[in-house]
Amino acid sequence: MDENFEELLKNILLIENNVKELSVKLVDLEKQYNLIIKDTDKLQENINTLNQQNKDLKQRVIELNLEKELIENQINFLKEKRISYENEKKDIQAKIVLEINQRDLRCTEEFEIEYLKLISDFDIDFKQMSEQYKQKLVKSKLEILNHLEKDTQKLENLKNLNTELRNLIREHQQLAESEANLSKERESLENKEKMLKNEAKSINIPNNLNSNLVDDDHEIKVLKNELNELVEKTDHDELLKLSKKYRYLFNQLNERKNN
Repeated sequence: MDENFEELLKNILLIENNVKELSVKLVDLEKQYNLIIKDTDKLQENINTLNQQNKDLKQRVIELNLEKELIENQINFLKEKRISYENEKKDIQAKIVLEINQRDLRCTEEFEIEYLKLISDFDIDFKQMSEQYKQKLVKSKLEILNHLEKDTQKLENLKNLNTELRNLIREHQQLAESEANLSKERESLENKEKMLKNEAKSINIPNNLNSNLVDDDHEIKVLKNELNELVEKTDHDELLKLSKKYRYLFNQLNERKNN
């Protein structure tokens, strides 16, 4: 009896343990069930969203089909209109070609009439025009020859003037060099005169030598006067003449260049 009771207790304990385990599993299953319900709700929401999107897409497809039909209708209308325009274009081109041909025919007839008239007038006036042209040509040639002769003469005169001007410049340079040399000689003589006077003052000169020194002094003064006259003459006469001649030739050269 006790053994049965113990066995029963053991079984009860096992059952309790099993119940506890099952309770825990049941709790886990409830949690999983709740999660599944939540996921199911989300899926249902997604399904509803997808269904709505599907409806929207179907509506959009319907709208696009309508737009496509409208566009196709417009394309067909434009094609018909283009065909109509092409036919009108062909008609206009045909009219233009016909008008051009008619105008060409009229212009050709008018040209032939005017051409025949011009030919007849040309035959009449050809000799007179030829004579006038020959006369004008001869006159033009003579004028050109005269002009060339004048230009040639001007060039020759200009060459001569340039040559004369070069010679004048050369002479002017030579005179300037001569003037410089004379100035140097005069300065040298003046220095010698000063040196002689200083020597005469510093030395006791005998009477016979004093007379010779007076003669030398007089000779120096004569040479100095001649030198001054030569320089003055060169400055005032020759240089003035050459300067005037140079200005005259330079003015002539400028006038010929301007002409």
